[in-house]
Amino acid sequence: MRTSVKRLGVTAAAGAACALPLTWMALGGTADADCGGRSGDPAKPAASPPRTDFDGDGHEDVVTRSPESEVAGKGGAGYVTVVYGSSGGPDTGHHQVLSQKGDDTPGAVADNAGFGTGAVARDFDGDGLTDLAVAVRRHSEDTGYRDPRTPGGIVLFFGSEDGLTDPTDVEFDGHFAGELFAGGDFDGNGKGDLVWGVGEEKGLLKGPFTRDGVPSGTGAVPSGTHQANFDDDMIAGDLTGDGIDDLVVTQSSGKTDKEPALVVKGGPKELTAARQGRLPFGRTAAIADFDGDGHGDLAVERQPLGIVNRPSSTIEVVYGSKSGLSSRYTVIDQDTEGVPGKRKAKDNTFGSAMDAGDVNGDGYADLAVGNMGQSVAGEYHAGAVTVLHGGECGVTGADARRITLDTSGVPGKPAYMREFGMSVKLLDTTGDGHLDLAAGGDGYEKGVDKVWSVPGSDSGLRPTTSRSYGPKDIAGTKISGNTIDFSRGFSR
Repeated sequence: MRTSVKRLGVTAAAGAACALPLTWMALGGTADADCGGRSGDPAKPAASPPRTDFDGDGHEDVVTRSPESEVAGKGGAGYVTVVYGSSGGPDTGHHQVLSQKGDDTPGAVADNAGFGTGAVARDFDGDGLTDLAVAVRRHSEDTGYRDPRTPGGIVLFFGSEDGLTDPTDVEFDGHFAGELFAGGDFDGNGKGDLVWGVGEEKGLLKGPFTRDGVPSGTGAVPSGTHQANFDDDMIAGDLTGDGIDDLVVTQSSGKTDKEPALVVKGGPKELTAARQGRLPFGRTAAIADFDGDGHGDLAVERQPLGIVNRPSSTIEVVYGSKSGLSSRYTVIDQDTEGVPGKRKAKDNTFGSAMDAGDVNGDGYADLAVGNMGQSVAGEYHAGAVTVLHGGECGVTGADARRITLDTSGVPGKPAYMREFGMSVKLLDTTGDGHLDLAAGGDGYEKGVDKVWSVPGSDSGLRPTTSRSYGPKDIAGTKISGNTIDFSRGFSR
């Protein structure tokens, strides 16, 4: 039987007052002994996403996206690789390569189709097995993705004991850009839903889905005063602790600071735009219960207003409450006590990727932070991943741990533009109840990008037994003669 893994839905009993991190700040308040208004009486644990286990064997599976890679001579056609988990971690001998080259996959291979631009893993048909929704930048059964005016699409693969099968187009009405979409349980019925468009009258597709890709219903996704054309990311999670997922849409640029991030509250009847708490400009983000009060908290790579397309190297954590995001927040960077590195390093991209889960088993979610621009051993953009730990007062720098290609046990060595930590994912591939780290790297040179797997243990990540794999280790990726982004990202 599978051991339970704590992810976003973690709960911890309120204990003695704790020391606050030096970077803690509050709007209209001061730091005090109870963590500045932290709620210590949750109604229930914050909702957590299902495990990424497509074949139901108790081992989570690793999904990597390669949307810019060549397939069958078509540049940027894209593909997705699934490496199934085992007691020894990701098993490259048990894998699937998904692309439009497959006879049963909707659409056709074409230049710049971008299959794998996004991927969301949820149980969409309610059979207890995880399914995979894959975004396509340009999608048309008739034109084979060749018309640049063709809207994007979503292809849904269903889980089974034999892995992903029965791909079908998701049915929806509207123009999908093929990049931003999110999965979660936004109506609380226990079935996976999809959000594909902010401000769209039918932007919510409700589960369960039929095997023909038809949702059980649709709903509006309100936009408030948010400028949807500047959106950077969509993140699902339970901010209020009511057992229903909410949606946060981030943006890092725009002409107004009235609503730099959009919060859409989930509910059994409809989605509701909510103005609440502190809403920072930001790009990448994650939602998890870092302070154990039963409410999901929002971690964002903070983007200062007016400074566009430049890394801030700063993470802001805005804490959740019964009513949603509060005004309490923490700022963490590499100048925070306990965090390795220096914030002002010119190549710093601390926060360029994030994922969250309880790495050390203490009942509080932790934050894995990618920094693909980190110099290591004198090598520019060699990359790093830092794990920041949660606790009663939220995320701090205490006992933060950095893993690089210079860490003992991690395969390879720091190299120019290797960008280890370009993507990060926490999941239990070994099925032992401990979260493992999957980290992607760009590789700079074609065909050398990899995924590194760092196993977890009772005391956290154990890099001494790490392993790695790349497209040369996966039979079937030869469909791409020009693999340039094997580990561009993981599934959500």
